[in-house]
Amino acid sequence: MQRSRRASGFTMIEMAVTMAIFAILVALGVPSMTTWIRNNKVRTATDSLQTGLRLAQAESLRRSRQVVFSLTNSATPNAIPLPAVAGGTSWAIWTVPSMET
Repeated sequence: MQRSRRASGFTMIEMAVTMAIFAILVALGVPSMTTWIRNNKVRTATDSLQTGLRLAQAESLRRSRQVVFSLTNSATPNAIPLPAVAGGTSWAIWTVPSMET
């Protein structure tokens, strides 16, 4: 008696059906993923601004002086005061010099 040997593996039809199902699932998931990424960027920016404002408030109370909170594109704190820019990518705080004589 001779046993028939059957090759194990996937047929082309099985592979095509699997790839089609995978493509449909990816197409359904991409819009919600882009929305999640966008919301995460907004949340991160909000948290950063809130942290900066709280730090400015704490510094003002600690020194009993007025401080400035500014959005800027400069990441180096050497040039204080940093130039303020609408929609800046970084933030900075510094104390305002007192006008006492």
